[in-house]
Amino acid sequence: MHDRGDDLSDTTGVPVRMVVRRASPVAWTLCALTVMGAAVMGSLLSQSLKDAREETGRAREATNQVATNLHESESARHALESDVAKLGPAEAEPGTPTSLPFVALQERLQAEIKKGDAHLSEVNGRVRLELVDSILFEPGQVALSARGSEVLGRVGSVLAGAEDRPIQVSGHSDDGAMPDRLQSSFPSAWELSAAQAVHVVRFLAEHARVPPRRLAASGYGAFQPVASNGTATGRARNRRIEILLLPSDASRAGSVVAQAEPPMPESTAAGRKDALNARRHGGFKLASANVKRSRAR
Repeated sequence: MHDRGDDLSDTTGVPVRMVVRRASPVAWTLCALTVMGAAVMGSLLSQSLKDAREETGRAREATNQVATNLHESESARHALESDVAKLGPAEAEPGTPTSLPFVALQERLQAEIKKGDAHLSEVNGRVRLELVDSILFEPGQVALSARGSEVLGRVGSVLAGAEDRPIQVSGHSDDGAMPDRLQSSFPSAWELSAAQAVHVVRFLAEHARVPPRRLAASGYGAFQPVASNGTATGRARNRRIEILLLPSDASRAGSVVAQAEPPMPESTAAGRKDALNARRHGGFKLASANVKRSRAR
């Protein structure tokens, strides 16, 4: 800064020298920058405050909207509860699968049901399980395969717990001719389907601990198809074992059948009559006999 001295005199006449200092350009620049910085900061703070106020307003509006929606939902819920109360207790539609055995079988056979190897339904308290023969037996055999035993083990654990409910097991086949290698043991599909049903009930009684008095078996051959025999898929579906779990108040299934009565020879008049009656009834029933525990071989 530059100094300028002026001689002045005070009231006493004594000379006084006054010095005036001029600010340098740097100082003015710093001052100007400070003022500008303060103005920018003030502007920024003002904008931030404005944004914050707007955000607060939007949040308040959203909160009010949520409160309104909640109030409307509560009003709708109370109205619905009032309508339900006026209608009275809800009742399940007839035939709706609700029984514990149905649910349990559905859980234990998820994979088989998904693949189409098992079909499960329930109508009026009657639970019907259809198992294609390929998951229970080797082709043309009556003894259970390893997989068949495993599947029936899961099924049997459910059936054993359904106390006092009769169980009917029936064997079914397609309309194909019996292979020559099997005709000596099974002259027709009747004998084969019946023998397969018997093996299933024996397994349920002896391994799944289902009381034999609740079990019955029968063979229907090819006379109760559930699909067309005109396709390979339909024939595979028809070769099946059906397990029917009846309500506890149904007629007792009786004893498990252990052996099929051979059909009457058609060479005699009586034999032809019995064979005709059997065909009309869709198969032949098996002779009743108690299933006994297999003795140690």
